[in-house]
Amino acid sequence: MPKYGKLFENTEDVLKILNKKYSIFICSSCTKAYINIAREIYNLDRYIESYLVGEDFSYKEKYQILYESINDDFIMIGDRLSDIMVGFKNNQISIFANYGYSKENEGELSDYKIEKIEDILKIKVLSL
Repeated sequence: MPKYGKLFENTEDVLKILNKKYSIFICSSCTKAYINIAREIYNLDRYIESYLVGEDFSYKEKYQILYESINDDFIMIGDRLSDIMVGFKNNQISIFANYGYSKENEGELSDYKIEKIEDILKIKVLSL
């Protein structure tokens, strides 16, 4: 990750804006070691309130992790079908990031689709 990884353009700017109004969580199927490297390299703790990492939940499906962990409405933003299923199966809003690792059809069940991260700021349901 330190050698090849990077945040998408404008990610930090968007996180700064969202962080002023919302609690931001990361839900990932990854290991704790992987997320801890990302936290350090990208200084994510400035913006992220909590990390829901697959390893901490015996690698349950993401929709189960969120169902068990968040007792309030949330909006799921992601680039994989498993992310969109979090919103769909929990009756919450989902936003499909049509960039990154995604394939177009993975976002079919999403409520919204974005082409770049700053498009999140244009979605009226967020009332920014």
